[in-house]
Amino acid sequence: MTSDRRSRLVRAAQSLFLEQGFRATGIDAILAAAGVAKMTLYNHFGSKDALIHEVLTQYDAEVRRSYVEAMNAAGGGARERIFAAFDQLASEVADPEFKGGLFIRAAYEDTEPTAVWREAAAEHKRRMVAIFELLLRELEHEDAAATARCIVSLIDGARVAAYAAKDENAANNARRMVELLLGG
Repeated sequence: MTSDRRSRLVRAAQSLFLEQGFRATGIDAILAAAGVAKMTLYNHFGSKDALIHEVLTQYDAEVRRSYVEAMNAAGGGARERIFAAFDQLASEVADPEFKGGLFIRAAYEDTEPTAVWREAAAEHKRRMVAIFELLLRELEHEDAAATARCIVSLIDGARVAAYAAKDENAANNARRMVELLLGG
């Protein structure tokens, strides 16, 4: 029962944070959406920031899993798997429920550079870069680390463009830039 309540809190918080933002979402709204008492929140997390950290940790795992699964399902070599990530991105941003992503929101809303939100967003970015860096090393790319950072920046930028500017071609534009980075 306890883990069910914890899961409901995390799911409710994630949904509300995506919809309303971190700062605008109050504890009472999260509790009402999860159907739990305030004491449950504090017993499991201790604070809203700790809940945010858990939401971002789980979201990180979900996002990376979706990309890795899409890349593995594509098969082929490293190049094909890299491009499969952009098919995943296109699918993600085409979803009518797409709200831009929690990490962009976390980095944008958090005004303290040492706070847990930005730390979680930065860790997610490092983990995504590591995925692409491995593939680029497999391709024996000249500067795998820098190019991996560029690829993840293009993914982030495409998310922002797709959400903020309603750019339906954002994922395809990002993919084209990666094609140029990889030499056609």
